[in-house]
Amino acid sequence: MALFMINRYLGEEEDSESSRESRSRALLAKLQEQVKARERQNASNRADEDEDQQQGDKEQKKRKREEPETEGVQRKTKKGESERKTDLTDEVASLAKKKKKQKTLSTENESANTGDKESDNEKSVEITETSERGLEESKKTEESVDPQISQEPKAENGSSQTTFHILGGFEEKTVQKVKRVLPQWLAQPDVIQRDIKNNLIPISEVPGICPTLLKKLQTNGIQNFFPVQAEVIPAILESVSSGLLLGPGGYRPRDICVSAPTGSGKTLAFVIPVVQALSKRVVREVRALAVLPTKELAQQVSKVFSTYTEGTILKAVMVTGQKSFAAEQTALSEIRGGVSHSLADIVVATPGRLVDHINKNSNFSLQHLRFLVSISANQMHICSNVFSELL
Repeated sequence: MALFMINRYLGEEEDSESSRESRSRALLAKLQEQVKARERQNASNRADEDEDQQQGDKEQKKRKREEPETEGVQRKTKKGESERKTDLTDEVASLAKKKKKQKTLSTENESANTGDKESDNEKSVEITETSERGLEESKKTEESVDPQISQEPKAENGSSQTTFHILGGFEEKTVQKVKRVLPQWLAQPDVIQRDIKNNLIPISEVPGICPTLLKKLQTNGIQNFFPVQAEVIPAILESVSSGLLLGPGGYRPRDICVSAPTGSGKTLAFVIPVVQALSKRVVREVRALAVLPTKELAQQVSKVFSTYTEGTILKAVMVTGQKSFAAEQTALSEIRGGVSHSLADIVVATPGRLVDHINKNSNFSLQHLRFLVSISANQMHICSNVFSELL
């Protein structure tokens, strides 16, 4: 609506400009005609004056000629001279009347010109009034469209302020750095020595390990623990000191995260405490699950579990897809008296095969799971579905 009003007002200005041009042309023509009429009148006046001067000159010459001849006659005929004087005065009066008439005509013409000018001025005033009315109408329409325009505050000098709000300058502001907030076990971890050879700890000095496992370690040629093993084994054994279900002080058992290079002894660090904690179990259920990204790693871990569970009541089963699904199913559970019973205490699996058993093997249950081991956690984004199923 505001745009339409502006366009319409601009069109009226164009029409007024064209009308002004035509009027100015008409006024110029009138002025030219008046100038020509004045020139004609001046020329006629000049011609009359010339004629009067010629007549006066002739009369003066006649008088000069007649003066010597008629001096006596003039004395005698004073009455005739008085009559001539009256005639001259009459002629002068007639000339004055003509001049007055010419002046009145010129004044009438000037008044007519001034009347035309006043009419033109009145027309221009009317045009300006119409333009001001158009502006007032456009302002009213803008106020009806946007009520904020009518509520613009006026400054002290009378100029209206704009409704634009300046949000901010161009000053550079210092950006506050975001402080990283890490949990305590990441912010203040227990640092382990990197030098393995110079930081070996004898197995007899690590507290909490049962004598049977110490004998198996010695028989397998292990006399010293690596730094990672010396730190992780006591921590896990301390968490199961009050039982498999509760941690220290009756709280939930703690989680442990270990970051160490390959060959630093991470596998043995969780195999020994898991075997020692599960060696006192009564009913066989799957209480330990180790998930590895590849079959090769699963085989290595399964061998370590089997060596340290040999001669005990514990049994470790590997589920990696190397055998058929039915063979793995029979290795995990059996049905006795119409009730399924678990045949495995420890399960070592790859993510894909583990998901298959969770979805397809109704006798496979992780209800009694106590230890969940995730090895090579940086590659375990592959088995995110597994942990969603477990959790």
